Amino acid sequence: MLEQCERVFYAMGCNPDLDKRMSEWISGIRAKGRAGVQGPMEFVALDHYLHELRLYKSRSEIKVMRNAARISARAHRRLMR
Repeated sequence: MLEQCERVFYAMGCNPDLDKRMSEWISGIRAKGRAGVQGPMEFVALDHYLHELRLYKSRSEIKVMRNAARISARAHRRLMR
């Protein structure tokens, strides 16, 4: 899939093992450059986009989060008994 992308949206630094694998995959694609394979030319950090998503929630997201909190609280109360 990476061979067909111009841009990769990726959160570098969050998972060292995945960072290493990503680097190996990109190196492998770039090694095929003489065969006409052109991989991604740009990496875009996800931090900004993810931060925006964390700030604003739709009504349905809030509803799901409240339901999850209720389920979690109920489970904690059960375990404490």
